[in-house]
Amino acid sequence: MREKKRVVVKSAGTYYESFVKNAGPFFNTVKDRLADIVPKRKISKRTAVQKETKTPEKAVNAVNKTKTPEKTVKIIRKTTAPKISLPVKTEKTVRDSAVRNRLSKERNRDVSVAKRRTESDNKRSETKVRSARKKVSVRTGKDSKRSKTYDMLIALCATIMAICAIYIIIDNVNRSRGSGDIKTVQQFKTQTLQSPGESLSSFYDSMKGINEDYVFWLTIPDTDIDLPVVQGNDNSYYLTKTIYRTKSNTGTLFLDCNNANDLSDQNTVIYGHTLYGGGMLSSLKGYKKQSFYESHPFIILTTSDHVYYYQVVSCSFVSAYADYRSRSYGSGIVDFIAQMRADSFIRTKARVDAGSHIITLSTCGTGDKQKRTAVIAVLLNPNGEEIDLSQFEL
Repeated sequence: MREKKRVVVKSAGTYYESFVKNAGPFFNTVKDRLADIVPKRKISKRTAVQKETKTPEKAVNAVNKTKTPEKTVKIIRKTTAPKISLPVKTEKTVRDSAVRNRLSKERNRDVSVAKRRTESDNKRSETKVRSARKKVSVRTGKDSKRSKTYDMLIALCATIMAICAIYIIIDNVNRSRGSGDIKTVQQFKTQTLQSPGESLSSFYDSMKGINEDYVFWLTIPDTDIDLPVVQGNDNSYYLTKTIYRTKSNTGTLFLDCNNANDLSDQNTVIYGHTLYGGGMLSSLKGYKKQSFYESHPFIILTTSDHVYYYQVVSCSFVSAYADYRSRSYGSGIVDFIAQMRADSFIRTKARVDAGSHIITLSTCGTGDKQKRTAVIAVLLNPNGEEIDLSQFEL
């Protein structure tokens, strides 16, 4: 009989070792050629260190599994041959895990950096919002204070304007009232003196019936000075009263309370206002020009029984406290007239001597509250006789 050959069953570990021993160089050669063909991926130092220091658990388990007991030989025969790319697969697994770890760490770092930046931006924005709120609140407070100040200023200006408007209205009403009284009395004078059989005395009595303080009538021909003159107990009452004793800022021409009302004093002083709209003694400012004097050289006073003519001597600005309103200068009147002529705006040939009588028309209109406009005229017919004015040199 034929003897049966004895089959010696080797262990799986023995086959694996022989396989690796014989096929290992071949696969290593293939691996090196592939490495030359495929560009190498840059591996950071950190990944290299991890490869050297840390060995994946799968590789350890694979090595441990190589030592398989003999009881598993039958099972290994039935299964397919073991994968020969284990070393390559193990290196790729290590590299991929390292890359994933690095990417996850970089991602976490980027997330944390972005989070910190977001938090810092939020804090900055909150700080800016708070500071802006503070600034807004501060500005709002300042604006409110300023608005209150502006409101107060506007209210004050409005009040002042209202007061000025009321004053102007009252002043215009008073002026219009005074102008109306002046026109009324002027019409009365014209109608009375033109009536047949009417005399100066009857006209004087009629004016006394209107106002018992009436003394005479003052006229400068071809001007708006054609007005009655009164005399009060002081030099302030008729500054704001008309001939009808109604209140008005125009006032009335009045004789100095210290003068005699019969024109017997050496110097008779008459006061009156200068108004910005004209009227009263406003026309006296014309005597600052020589031409005006030459056109209006004479002043007429009409009393109860005579008509007196005066020739203008000088027109000058004088201090309100100067001695130009004295009732008598005696023989010093010549020196007084010489001084007034030296300061005069005009030059006249009117004759003045120690026995002359003069009138002084005093008004404002100089632009200075401390000064007055003084127009002085000398009496030409002391006895009230009729004279020819053309014989007098201008």
